[in-house]
Amino acid sequence: MLDWTEIALRLGVATLVGGLIGLNRDLRGKPIGLKTLALVSLATAMLLVLVHSDEAKIVSDAGSRVMQGILTGIGFL
Repeated sequence: MLDWTEIALRLGVATLVGGLIGLNRDLRGKPIGLKTLALVSLATAMLLVLVHSDEAKIVSDAGSRVMQGILTGIGFL
């Protein structure tokens, strides 16, 4: 199981990288920018930390397909 410092580090890095990509998009005048991509990166990282934890035995096959659909939709943005 991951400890809290590793979880915080993973979430922080994901948010930072998403924010940097969003900042680049903001500077180029693209519609989706800093806040959106930072939040999407954070939410995706939180979901993956939850799914890959030891207590994730409650995630069924159907639940994983729902999560895949949500992440695909967010990635389309």
